[in-house]
Amino acid sequence: AIKKAEKINPNLYILHTTKGWYYYHGYLEYEKALREFYKSLEYQPNDEDAYMGIASVLRRQGKVKESARTFKKAISMNPRSSLNYDQLGETQYLLREYEAAQRNLERSISLAPDDAVAYPFLAWIFIIRENNIKKARKLLEDHLKNAGSRLDEFQYNLTMFDNYERQFDNALN
Repeated sequence: AIKKAEKINPNLYILHTTKGWYYYHGYLEYEKALREFYKSLEYQPNDEDAYMGIASVLRRQGKVKESARTFKKAISMNPRSSLNYDQLGETQYLLREYEAAQRNLERSISLAPDDAVAYPFLAWIFIIRENNIKKARKLLEDHLKNAGSRLDEFQYNLTMFDNYERQFDNALN
């Protein structure tokens, strides 16, 4: 499909964004992905998805502060995207900017409460900032119904909470 699209219009911004994600996810070729995302921005300077791609590559490359700045650009283009806030929050978590991370993860959840992505990171922030495993556990237990494909991640985290609280028998159940 990409080759057909290139023949029709090689300057189509979405083509370059798509190729960027192709290199990012398909081959982990981050430099090629970056080139494609930046090429997309030449044709469409407000391509939110290209900024998300650039930020994702930068984070994978360990350029986490630069990644956070780029996620913020994506948010400025689409402040209603829960994914943008989630990704920024996860990046801020990596930077140990827990207060900002909590704000952005909560914003992600407020925009898409049925999307399970942000809940585990937010639960860990409750533990890190407040030393409150009970609050973290309640968050995940209350949203198990939304876990979907992330059910294993939710259950793994709940098991970790059991271990931290030395409730080893619960962890086995």
